[in-house]
Amino acid sequence: MFKIGDFSKLSQVSIKALRLYDRLELLKPARVDDLTGYRYYSACQLPRLHRILVFKELGFSLEQIGHLLNDRVKVYELPGVDRMACIVHHGSYRTITSAYNLLLKWIEENAYHIVGASRELYIYGGAERDNESYITEIQFPIANG
Repeated sequence: MFKIGDFSKLSQVSIKALRLYDRLELLKPARVDDLTGYRYYSACQLPRLHRILVFKELGFSLEQIGHLLNDRVKVYELPGVDRMACIVHHGSYRTITSAYNLLLKWIEENAYHIVGASRELYIYGGAERDNESYITEIQFPIANG
């Protein structure tokens, strides 16, 4: 746990802003001391704080950010990975299978095995399936065979 001042320094967000985020229920302290009222924050609160800051940079008001965080934005913790085999596919989603096949072949030929679910990172994409300008990174967590 970090005292509010330490969390402020760690996150580079002022104490005044942290108190405001608490008051607006954007980022409540992990714990408040019953006797002193002192606020304590946890390192696991940094991702939420970073989302608040990103939304601010994008021009959202604090009220809008509250709705985004509480209504639609969900946070999932992805497991850490020691090694990730990746390939970048340039082209439509209809042809992405060829990139998967190349990556799976490489994993097999290099004596690795898959140790988790694949991930797709949409660098540039949209709703059209046939758009050849799309860029997608395919990732598989791997370990030595």
